[in-house]
Amino acid sequence: MDEKKILEKIERNKAFYEMRDTDRPLLGCYIGGWEGLSKYSTHVHEYIKPGLVTADDITTEAFTEFYDNFLPKISYEYDDFVRCLEPVNPIPWSEAMLGCPVRFSGQNFWTDQMGKEAFDELMENDFPIEENNPWLNKYVEFIDFLKARYPGRPVGQSIIRGSIDMLCAALGHEEVIIDALEEPEYIDRGLKYCERILNKICDVQIEHFPKYYGGYGMGYYSIWMDRPSLRIQADNVALMNPKIYEDLIHPSCLRLAKHAPGCIFHTHSTSHFIMDKLVDNPWLDIVQVSKDAGDVPISEMIRAMKIIQKAGKPILFKGAIGREEAQAIADNIDKRGLCLGVVTDTNETADGVMEMLTSINWK
Repeated sequence: MDEKKILEKIERNKAFYEMRDTDRPLLGCYIGGWEGLSKYSTHVHEYIKPGLVTADDITTEAFTEFYDNFLPKISYEYDDFVRCLEPVNPIPWSEAMLGCPVRFSGQNFWTDQMGKEAFDELMENDFPIEENNPWLNKYVEFIDFLKARYPGRPVGQSIIRGSIDMLCAALGHEEVIIDALEEPEYIDRGLKYCERILNKICDVQIEHFPKYYGGYGMGYYSIWMDRPSLRIQADNVALMNPKIYEDLIHPSCLRLAKHAPGCIFHTHSTSHFIMDKLVDNPWLDIVQVSKDAGDVPISEMIRAMKIIQKAGKPILFKGAIGREEAQAIADNIDKRGLCLGVVTDTNETADGVMEMLTSINWK
């Protein structure tokens, strides 16, 4: 991609998060989806055997073919996105750093609960979980590997969970909900313990992410910002009531966003019920809304987006939508501070998506 095109993309990204008035929103395509490691590599299984794995079992060599074959997917030029390489997304990095056992199926990674007894032991002994953490060290190793193997490309954050999601991964959803109702002080302590990992991830990213044209790529969402940003979430709030969010989870989100130079908050429609409170965060730079596959109507997404826009926050929309739904967004949401990222299958179908998006009459 020539430098002129890159600079044009960066200028549109700046206009987006600064909520400037432009001819249209920031427009882009999220190409492909979760297709399994075997889609891009046939050799990962030669390095990593199915079952419980440790950080030492994960090597950058195991994923060299994966990244080489993945490059065409992130090399699409004909939209506004600045695509990044990231430490392997299927690895549940934050849960692993917390100490949850990690398993590999041959196609995907997931974690087991560590259990309350093991988690309590960590907290009671004030174990410095963020120091010399093998999974954190491995995460940094991947960042440095990507910088060295693919020089000149932006490297961004992998999928990192939020503090409440990490706590639920460690203890189980039911245990967390019961404790939030009966022993909220315990959950508050647990969230603060998880924040130590997330703050450390933020710090090492600041130290190790390469600058790209004076700024940084926001990994998973392909956004360029003038400062390194932390992507956080609170997906497990979907199982809880608004009071638990307001009393316990929201203060944790405030602390995380305050620690980071920049912050993007990832949401699903299942968390729209706390959107009014979620956007009440002065350190939150962008709110990302996902329209997941299923029956969530575009009218519900627009309702949540209006709350975000009223709060003066930029909106990053991600979903598989057609012209009618895109037009509904254009008719109801101000293009200032709006990013529309449409999920599509291939680089070829992305061309049609971009033709559709740029032909819409944006207010």
